[in-house]
Amino acid sequence: MREALRNPAVRRILAAAAVSQVGDWAARLAIAFVVLDRTGLAAGVGVAGALFFLPWLGPGQLLAGMGDRLDRVRLLTLCEVSRAVLFGVIALFASTVPVWLLLGSVAVVALIDPVWEANRAALIVDVTTSEEYSPALKMVMSTGQAATLVGWAVGGFLVAGVGTGGALGLNAASFALSAILIGGVRSSGNSVRSRRTGSFSAARAFLGADRLSAIAVVTTVGFMVAAMAVEVQAPVYGRAIGLADRWIGVMIALVPAVTMVGVLLVPTGLADRRLLRWGFAVAGCAGLASAAAFASSHVVGMAFVAYALLGAVFASSTLANIVVGRRLPVTNRAAIFAVVQGSVFVALSAGSILGGPVSDLVGAETTNVLFTLGAAACCLGGSIATFGSRGSTEDDHAMSNPTQSIEGVEAVS
Repeated sequence: MREALRNPAVRRILAAAAVSQVGDWAARLAIAFVVLDRTGLAAGVGVAGALFFLPWLGPGQLLAGMGDRLDRVRLLTLCEVSRAVLFGVIALFASTVPVWLLLGSVAVVALIDPVWEANRAALIVDVTTSEEYSPALKMVMSTGQAATLVGWAVGGFLVAGVGTGGALGLNAASFALSAILIGGVRSSGNSVRSRRTGSFSAARAFLGADRLSAIAVVTTVGFMVAAMAVEVQAPVYGRAIGLADRWIGVMIALVPAVTMVGVLLVPTGLADRRLLRWGFAVAGCAGLASAAAFASSHVVGMAFVAYALLGAVFASSTLANIVVGRRLPVTNRAAIFAVVQGSVFVALSAGSILGGPVSDLVGAETTNVLFTLGAAACCLGGSIATFGSRGSTEDDHAMSNPTQSIEGVEAVS
């Protein structure tokens, strides 16, 4: 990791990710509380959470490929400036406008997320060497989890201390600072922009040709639906068991806390097949333990244990990112990231939406047990699938060179 940290571009990407995500996750919790207080519906909280992911279903996903044709750093800077302005406006009127207008505003600003996420991920490849890439990706993801942890943890305290408008205003300021940081990134010669076409068909061809990447994506999509249903409904669940709002934020923060530890412990030196096999197996066992803890939530402290274990399930998404990321061709990086991340965000949207109605129907505690069992089943299934993914040892390593083309991928598969 030290080698990657010596790269000034990596340091700036890390810092930008950290400051913007701290404010963003605190703001998401603030919006969840606003919707819950004004509607009284768990389904409303689910819709609010889903709005941050739904852009991946359409326009946002299409926009994400722009970085393969435009200057990526300028595009990312524009994303952050735009989000700072839009969230500043939302902060001024969040407590007074109708709920539908608040949610509509959130949906508009969320359109920027796919552009930012896909092109930031592609920029990491652009600014790192092949030796720096995996450590840099781990650091970016662990920093993101740390920022999410802080955002969730302080979100409840911010709402209690400065109100929802104050929390959302701080989010706007965090995006402004992120724009300054990302604007100073200088891309290296690793970028091969002249060969990029932004082709989504090429991205689908890559995933269709590489079975291990397909297993990683499909498994992640499956457990993300279930795990996100549990995470988004945390404000509902926390109030159902009698927690104060400030402690609900701390409880949710345990998810990214454990995820961050899991990211740091991921052994990137393992072959791709083995990394997926053991990582998904551990995540599946953590999911089963989380379901058992939710079933025992009448015992003091078990709710906190359950959410901590859920973090171990989320940590396995890092495995998928590493495996797919280091098997990517140099062409169409942002387009491929958009397809892969789009699938994941569709899953997050589905989980956010499903959790609310189920919670209204059977109760928050039963909902959490059912969905964590589902997440465990998906992870264990993904682990088992790697045993059936036949191929030579070369298949585990041949695509680890990020300069390979789509044609090379098809040849070794």
